[in-house]
Amino acid sequence: MNEMFRDLPFPFKDERFPRQLAAYVTRAVLAGDLPVLCVIHTPENWWIVTDMQTDPDDANAAQWAHLLHVLERDPSLSDLSTLPLATAADRPAVGAPWTFSPYQWRE
Repeated sequence: MNEMFRDLPFPFKDERFPRQLAAYVTRAVLAGDLPVLCVIHTPENWWIVTDMQTDPDDANAAQWAHLLHVLERDPSLSDLSTLPLATAADRPAVGAPWTFSPYQWRE
């Protein structure tokens, strides 16, 4: 599973995240130090995964990684595989329901 792709055809086959899908993930989430509290599907068909405490715009705080590494820690994220383009899903805590809102890049 070495190949990563930031932009794979969407919607995904069988409504499941592809194994090769890359996401921009905060390092605290990847390390398991903080939970995923926000998932963004950008208008460009990229995925951003954050803990809502770390600024993903800080290049030192996030990196591209296989989304499956995040799904291994929190399988409930697989429910978001159908998240439409330009949409953010956030929740106050793990296990809480997701709230959906339109997403656009900050100026």
